[in-house]
Amino acid sequence: MSDDEGRGRESTRGAEAGGRDSTRGAEAAGRDSTRGAEAAGRDSARGAEAGGRDSTRGAEAGGRDSTRGAEAGGRDSTRGAGVGRREVSRGAGVGGRVGEALAEPYRDHRDHRDQVLLLAAHGSRDVRFAATAERVAEAAAHALPDVRVELAYLDLNEPLIDRVLDTLTGEVTVVPLLFGDGYHSKHDLPAILARARSRDRGLRTTQTPVVGRHTPVPALVDRLCEAGLRAGDGILMYAVGSSDPGSDASIRERGRELSAVLGMPVETVFATRLGGGAAVRGAVERLRSGGATRIAAAPLFLAAGLLTERVERDLDAATSGALVAGPIGAHPALIAAISALYRTAAPAPVS
Repeated sequence: MSDDEGRGRESTRGAEAGGRDSTRGAEAAGRDSTRGAEAAGRDSARGAEAGGRDSTRGAEAGGRDSTRGAEAGGRDSTRGAGVGRREVSRGAGVGGRVGEALAEPYRDHRDHRDQVLLLAAHGSRDVRFAATAERVAEAAAHALPDVRVELAYLDLNEPLIDRVLDTLTGEVTVVPLLFGDGYHSKHDLPAILARARSRDRGLRTTQTPVVGRHTPVPALVDRLCEAGLRAGDGILMYAVGSSDPGSDASIRERGRELSAVLGMPVETVFATRLGGGAAVRGAVERLRSGGATRIAAAPLFLAAGLLTERVERDLDAATSGALVAGPIGAHPALIAAISALYRTAAPAPVS
């Protein structure tokens, strides 16, 4: 009953009934007021509960959508554009499967961890190299969870070492992703580090020996076995090659080490000095004359690329049915070498 309707009826009643009605009206109004407040309270509570449920549902839906997007993005990011024909047929997928996307321009993702490891790779025009180097960096970061791991290149890929160093300060430990200790590790890289320190007096760099200081032979053996090494094979091991005689001598020593571990003959050639196919031809002839029934190629390379393909073309011309193993890639032996070099050279953290 509304107040206007009550007043209309009360106006037709006598004065005696008016007193009683007035009292009753006041009592009724009090009861109505109480009921209205209770109803309003219930409605308010129901609205708040409904709003809370809606808010929770929205947050849950948003979380599910965000998770689904992140999962989809993760799946998409791991998909490559395919594998090169030679790598599929010759086992290079073990260490050389990569995405075909070109390396993106460098982005400076700030990281506030004090300990910094910079992996210094050579670089290549072949997109497989950068993709493999990125996998190596990811594996190193997993092995060194308390260390900020950065990857940069001497040439041909982005980001260049100079650019990454310009984003860093304090102590930086630089590990060269090189198997030979030649011109790049003895001259190019030290000069780059010196220029960076001159630009930023707060930057302190420590360069470790090359990763090839630790033996890559366990990785070479695994790659050969994964590709199908068998008794009677003769091994053609090949590496980049250097103008530094000491660097080439260390690579030949790795070939002798590989021969001792496998109990098989090993010939070593350098991809930058093939002599129009003569180097590979001569190595194959020596292995055949030593009793090898098949040639198994073992690339001492981080990744498949233009130089490995050059050797393989010469190998195809020199013999048929050769086995070609995959490159080193992110093999555990390489990651262990990176970790050991870093831990030996890095300054102790300040407590």
